[in-house]
Amino acid sequence: MDKMIKNNKKVDLIFTDPPYNISKSKRKFTRKDAKDVEQNFGKWDIFETWDDYLKWVKQWIDRSYDILNDKGSLLIYCGDGMLLRIKQIIDDNKWFIKRVITWHKTNPTPQFMKINYLSSCEYILWLTKVKNGFTYNFKDQKNMHSFISTNDEEGFTCCIQTPICMGKERKEGGHPTQKRIDITKHFIEIHTNENDIVFDPFCGVGTTAIAAKELNRQYICSDISNEYVNKAKERVSTMI
Repeated sequence: MDKMIKNNKKVDLIFTDPPYNISKSKRKFTRKDAKDVEQNFGKWDIFETWDDYLKWVKQWIDRSYDILNDKGSLLIYCGDGMLLRIKQIIDDNKWFIKRVITWHKTNPTPQFMKINYLSSCEYILWLTKVKNGFTYNFKDQKNMHSFISTNDEEGFTCCIQTPICMGKERKEGGHPTQKRIDITKHFIEIHTNENDIVFDPFCGVGTTAIAAKELNRQYICSDISNEYVNKAKERVSTMI
């Protein structure tokens, strides 16, 4: 991102799924089988404290402002535990918060300890640099709910939720927090036009690149993991 700022590189959409800082080491839950349950996606998702994490989030969001075109949008996947924290650190003198979009996952991780609700919702925070005049391609009314829903036969509707990325798509990518290509395409279509540039600074195994390429958009993607970058290149290279 610093190189892009130095070279005055501008993009039309930043759409990303950053680390949530929710990874933990193995620990035992109170179950009859007393099995160890692991919630550790990798070192990239582990920060010493929430303050460290939020400082890092503010750094890349501030850089996003410098990279984004005036008519562009920043879309950030957020867990429920980080949504309010991110909203609190956003510079109101720069950004306009346009909407928080809800994604209801029909197959969330079970509650092994049974002491809380299932984490069945994630969110997408939509930010713009201008109050009005940003790129926005409104689809038909039923497809523009702030509650994401879809089925494989009819596309996006307002009455059916979606599972997390799974099956063949998940197997081909293999990322622990991989997002669905169809959801990614839905938002790229709304917030960009053909030949616009989409940037994903935390691209994982390249879902954003695949979606952008399928929609005739340009893309710039990066990730801290060489393993994931190589997988992303492999997935994009196999596209027709």
